[in-house]
Amino acid sequence: MRRSLPLLMTLVLMLGFSPRALASLNIQNWPTTSSGTDISAALMQVSSSFEPSGLAWHPGRQQLLAVGDEGELAAFNTDGSDVTLWQPGGDLEDVTLVNSSSSLVYLADENGRILAYDLSTSRITQSWDVTEWMPPSNGNGMEGLTYANGYFYAGYQADGKIYVLNLSGSQATLVRTLDVLSGSGYTDLAALHYANETLYAVYDSGDLLVEMDLEGNIQAIYSLPGSNQEGLALGEDGNQDGDANFYLAQDSGGILSYDGFPVPTASTVLDEDGDGAPFENDCNDNDATVSSEQTYYLDRDADGLGSSRSALFCASTAPTGYSSNSNDTHDRIPNAGIEIDGDETDNDGDGLIDEVNTLAENGAHPYYSTLNVHRDGSRKIIEYSGLENGHILVRYKDNSVYDYAALNVSSSTPTTVSLKQGTAYLIVRLGQQRVVLSGYTGQAK
Repeated sequence: MRRSLPLLMTLVLMLGFSPRALASLNIQNWPTTSSGTDISAALMQVSSSFEPSGLAWHPGRQQLLAVGDEGELAAFNTDGSDVTLWQPGGDLEDVTLVNSSSSLVYLADENGRILAYDLSTSRITQSWDVTEWMPPSNGNGMEGLTYANGYFYAGYQADGKIYVLNLSGSQATLVRTLDVLSGSGYTDLAALHYANETLYAVYDSGDLLVEMDLEGNIQAIYSLPGSNQEGLALGEDGNQDGDANFYLAQDSGGILSYDGFPVPTASTVLDEDGDGAPFENDCNDNDATVSSEQTYYLDRDADGLGSSRSALFCASTAPTGYSSNSNDTHDRIPNAGIEIDGDETDNDGDGLIDEVNTLAENGAHPYYSTLNVHRDGSRKIIEYSGLENGHILVRYKDNSVYDYAALNVSSSTPTTVSLKQGTAYLIVRLGQQRVVLSGYTGQAK
């Protein structure tokens, strides 16, 4: 259905917007000739209460993604068939993805959280709090979410602004704000989608679709068919003939497909950094060294070894606080280059696995050797024992084991070792010989 300009003006006047502001927007008629086909029948059979509130096109699956107000997430074919349903929970308003070959998608929760959700494991893997910029406001919270060129674009229903966010690790930071329809009276931003080098936004208060670049410069404004549109997505233009299918989710129920929506042709696809990844699929089209988000691992002790906790970054090298590997089993103890007993890893790169450390081979332990034998006591030492030829073994809390030469003797009789109470000093005896050494460095007192 096409909405005429007089009807739009009537609506604007009812909402308190000025005719002058409306006229300055240069609203065009809906550019397709189709009346729209409802493709939601199969989805409603799977989940009769599904109330569509956000859409995205997933090139890797060649399917549409949709989220519902009751925390549902669905994937289905463009004719509505082959529905898969997940239940992330929350008040979901939009969905987007960064890498079409990854199982991760990103969800906008109206209560001020962006969620990373793994389709393969059906689990939320990470979340970001964005209430600093988009606090819930009587049901007018974050409504739109899409990803473009390294950043997430989030739409806030309360003020109609688009907040450009960098989700780095566990932190969200504001890059800039786009106030696209400033002064026009339209604030009810209901959906966002990025495709074909264009950012698309739905303003539900006037049933408008706004096309803009990533700086918020308006390229076109269309009058949407129907009303209460809450989500949008464009399918791929498989024929590269300048048009594609356009999908609209209605808050009152139903997902409509329109064909013939005008999009840029193949000749206009950009690749600014020349890395072979098109602008719309490149997480940073200004850096030829990276085109998709990479997985890096949290490295809290800055020893170059990462833990099992990971995050995605649009970077070709690990950012500060992260590592490219996940080899650290004790990420609060810097121990790079120290062999860890039992982890079946060649930590010190000498071709051997899980062997005992020595000062000659590995140097002093980078963490325990910095401790004070009096102030820290023996809390980090979990085992010690005597060996032949005046040597002793010391095992630390990170499960590294050191062989220290305590006495310069040649004897098959093992040394005896005792702990000096209240300290980390070890008393080593062999016959009449006795030495006191630091259990943290192996050095004699």
